[in-house]
Amino acid sequence: MTSTEDRTEISPEEQRRELTRLLLAEAGLAPPDSPAAPAASVPGGDTATSAPAPLTAAEKRMWFLRHLRPDDIAYNLCGGIRLTGALDPAALTTAVTGLVAAHDILRTRYPTGGDGTPVREILPPGDPVALDPTDLGALPDDERAPAAERVIEQEGRKAFRLADETPLRLRLFRFTPTDHLLVLTVHHIAFDDHSWGRVLDELAAHYAVASGADGAIPARPSVQYSDFARWEERQLDGGAWDRQLDYWRQRLDRRPASLALPADRPRAEGPPARGGGTDGVRSDALLDAGTGRALRELARTGGTTLYTALLAAYQAVLHRWSGESDIVVGSPVVNRGRTEFEDVVGNFGNTVILRTDLTGAETFRALVARTRDTCADAFAHQDIPFERVVEALRPADAVGEAPLFDVVFSFVTEESRRVTTPTVSFAEQPHHNGTARFPLVLEARESADGLAFGLTGRVDLFSRAALDRMLGHLLTFLRDAVARPEVPLGSLRILTEDEERTALTQWSRSYDDPAENRPLHRLVADQAARTPDLVAVVASSGTLTYRELDRQADELAQRLRAKGVGPESIVGIHLTRTPGLVVALLAVLKAGGAFMPLEPDWPALRLRSVVESSRPLMVLTDGRHTVAPPPLEVPVLDLAQPSAPVGTLAAPGVEPAMENVAYVIHTSGSTG
Repeated sequence: MTSTEDRTEISPEEQRRELTRLLLAEAGLAPPDSPAAPAASVPGGDTATSAPAPLTAAEKRMWFLRHLRPDDIAYNLCGGIRLTGALDPAALTTAVTGLVAAHDILRTRYPTGGDGTPVREILPPGDPVALDPTDLGALPDDERAPAAERVIEQEGRKAFRLADETPLRLRLFRFTPTDHLLVLTVHHIAFDDHSWGRVLDELAAHYAVASGADGAIPARPSVQYSDFARWEERQLDGGAWDRQLDYWRQRLDRRPASLALPADRPRAEGPPARGGGTDGVRSDALLDAGTGRALRELARTGGTTLYTALLAAYQAVLHRWSGESDIVVGSPVVNRGRTEFEDVVGNFGNTVILRTDLTGAETFRALVARTRDTCADAFAHQDIPFERVVEALRPADAVGEAPLFDVVFSFVTEESRRVTTPTVSFAEQPHHNGTARFPLVLEARESADGLAFGLTGRVDLFSRAALDRMLGHLLTFLRDAVARPEVPLGSLRILTEDEERTALTQWSRSYDDPAENRPLHRLVADQAARTPDLVAVVASSGTLTYRELDRQADELAQRLRAKGVGPESIVGIHLTRTPGLVVALLAVLKAGGAFMPLEPDWPALRLRSVVESSRPLMVLTDGRHTVAPPPLEVPVLDLAQPSAPVGTLAAPGVEPAMENVAYVIHTSGSTG
């Protein structure tokens, strides 16, 4: 890979080509073909004799969050290695001990120095690593795996004491003489996704030699993670990434606030209960291989990758859920462009922020092209640590886990790996530790059967049923998008067949029973009584729960009654599409009147014509969000102006009958 210093000097067009190549390489769809940076630029001093290396930006942030919230387990990573064959436990112990000896980061602690900041302490290789074996062979076949899962969950929910213990714990489960599971629980401060493959390869190689097979013990890496920390410090202190930081300052200027996700429960103020992470709930689904191939081909014809096409679909669905067009997504990157660090275990990963404006993206194919450009620009500036970007932008929630974005997209290009020795095969067995570091995370992984998706949400925001429904929306959208990439983006299906059937057969049915035939405002009031904190209205300018919607509508309805609104009264609604519009419509119904929408962007002549022909009792507007209407022949009530206290307003009026007018619509004729 071209060095950072060289890359910042090339022309914009050359940079664009280089970044497209980088994006392909990141997505695992093309190898990086430029020469590696010279090894001489990376210090490779002996960690046993040199001064302690600094902490990387990622290490500092994770240490700080762990210090701030000692019981937080959000950064605990769990993974299993299924061992099939006649296992030699002593050889496995030797293999694990050799692996830990080869990678200093697995023997690192982070005590607090005299100035209150963390320092790196690398312990020398010592006694054999304990595997803490558990024999489950006496249990019935169908109880062994669940018993192991319970223990694994307990291990994953034990916080690491980074100052006192190294960041790796191991448990070995024996199911039968030829079936074992080695579980690794490791803190993210010392590990990234790439490290899993490295550990699997080296562990199998060490085991093969320890069990008597021909071969050589894997060589200790020529550099260690502490060398990466020194290199990163030099890059930061030398200003090599200043241009990238300037890019992010500009790119993330005036970024939107939290995305209005379709959560079951409103988001609480401040950090979640468990601090940087909270308990998580997860939904999994599989997209068929045929649709996956079609999506890959659509991406290829657009000059981009499957990663980009999936991200585009995710953004489109986020737009449909939230109603917002400015979508910001965080995405992890491998960040191992330097060949010296490819074989080193450690947390080299970084996070890039992908901000895409969906305004004007008329089709899915057009959105994929726009997302391609977004990714190319972001990947061009991926070297600077995410923590430095947060530090520079200083968001209000900088201490939280997601200070610049709410949603994450992660794409894994390879299936779970398997390595075979003469006597035992080693196979990855992913495990989710039940936490959520972000409000919403979409993970996609290629498999032989198609594209496997996992959607994880914070349990304080989402239920499992909600995530199942949301993941169903994504898969429905993907199937329709590859079949009709040229139709308007808003026309692509998002509801599943079951949801469409429910909408057509249940929500649309009429009731013969008068007791069931209740007016809309009564149904909303009933819902507010049942689920007061459930989100009822979502708009780009904010949200309302059912309690807030019903209360605000009641207050406005009293104001309207005081001004004479009742059955058969027409009230013009001259409001933009904010939560206040829904409040106004509901309030008119509660007062017994009929609402008449008046589009704020209508020409003055048309607006006057509609008002003169309908003669509404009054027109509602809101000077905070809507341009004032032209002079009209009827009273105009500006909802932005203060009103009298609710207690002094008129008492509830006459309840409208089902036969009373509910609304009046003026159309151009094409809609009937």
